[in-house]
Amino acid sequence: MKICLISNNAGTWVTQDIEILEELGYKVKEVIVEATFGPYRILKFFLEAFRPAYWSDVIFCWFAFPAGFVGVIFGKVFRKLVIVNAVGVDVARVPLIGYGLPLKRHWRWLLKWTLMKADKIIAISQESAKNARKVVSKDVEVIYEGIDVEKFKPIKVAKPSRDIILTVGIISKVNVKRKGFDTIIKSVPFVVKEFENVRFVFVGKKGDGYPILRNLAEKLGVLKYVDFPGFKSDEELLGLFNQCTIFAFPSIHEGFPTVISEALACEKPVIGTKLAAIPEVVVNNETGILIQNAQSAEELAQAILTLLRNPQLGKEMGKKGRALIVERFSRENRKRRIRKCFIL
Repeated sequence: MKICLISNNAGTWVTQDIEILEELGYKVKEVIVEATFGPYRILKFFLEAFRPAYWSDVIFCWFAFPAGFVGVIFGKVFRKLVIVNAVGVDVARVPLIGYGLPLKRHWRWLLKWTLMKADKIIAISQESAKNARKVVSKDVEVIYEGIDVEKFKPIKVAKPSRDIILTVGIISKVNVKRKGFDTIIKSVPFVVKEFENVRFVFVGKKGDGYPILRNLAEKLGVLKYVDFPGFKSDEELLGLFNQCTIFAFPSIHEGFPTVISEALACEKPVIGTKLAAIPEVVVNNETGILIQNAQSAEELAQAILTLLRNPQLGKEMGKKGRALIVERFSRENRKRRIRKCFIL
């Protein structure tokens, strides 16, 4: 079978799906145009996807829009099966932070048309499936994103001299609020009152959100407790996951909490929120702690302090967390489900 994979993003999850499809014996041609939703980008999608779509037997679209929109049109023109994968921003609606394509009226009807005309809709979480069903009343199959548990696992590392509170993500302006990076900075003064020998480490490309976070840390007088080491490779990230004491990620919305799952796979306790897809992965008070208010620095600080005061609790949560990822959210689970999905 020949598959044309169209995506708005060249993320590791897209790369992983290409690898999975090739391991299953399919021939894959990918068309990746980094997202924005403007007319120029959509035109570029059409130009780049024309030949791969014509060549393919199946068009697999990562993101319902604009990748799915382009894929569905080519599916109708060339009479190909089209599978659309609902991810996050493409179907989410989060007015609090102005996040999600359905909030934009001028794109909403194109998104609805895309999902109506797709032959199959899958989603990377129950949250994304629920959001897709709000756009159209159709069946949506949940095939969870898969974590490579052979890559992300507990390893022996040098013990750091301080407790590390780790978070991971591109430090962009939108992520300052969406992923709760500002809430983490605001929690630092509460934590260091009791545990001064601690370091808050933000791993990720320094985008337009970096000056905001740095200035906030300076304003609060906690810059000496905060590190911004920039982008790290998977190998470096694995080391940091294993060195950290706690993984903190008070996000307002995640289509699937990938970095949380990677931290759990490394047997680290996680602090997240009771929002979006995070509770699908983090079992409150078993594999981590879920806070009620994503924007409450005091609530986040109390969760961090709970785990710093009780290191054995964190170790127990980490072990349960890895067991859960291996059982329900592994790469092999996704591969198995993808195989069934692509049986025509």
